[in-house]
Amino acid sequence: MDTGDGAAAAAHRIEAAFAAAGLRVTLRGTLRSYPGSIHWHLKRGRDAGTLEVTFWPRQRRLWLTIHEGRGAPWMDEAGARLQAAIAGVIESGE
Repeated sequence: MDTGDGAAAAAHRIEAAFAAAGLRVTLRGTLRSYPGSIHWHLKRGRDAGTLEVTFWPRQRRLWLTIHEGRGAPWMDEAGARLQAAIAGVIESGE
């Protein structure tokens, strides 16, 4: 993954992976600490909890975060499904 158009295409594929994992985006923005990053808040249906995902194309990094007080039982399984879905869409370039 690179910056610019490649980063936008990768972000689109990552968002497709969210849907494939059964998650919905409730917020899309950036983190000031990571210039050029894309940051999402994800939920599963109307269940409690928020899973955060940050993609930082400049450093070729992507990570998931669960902040204290925002965790939920569904997140372990969803994190594993999301990891597989993101890996699949990134590798295939779809």
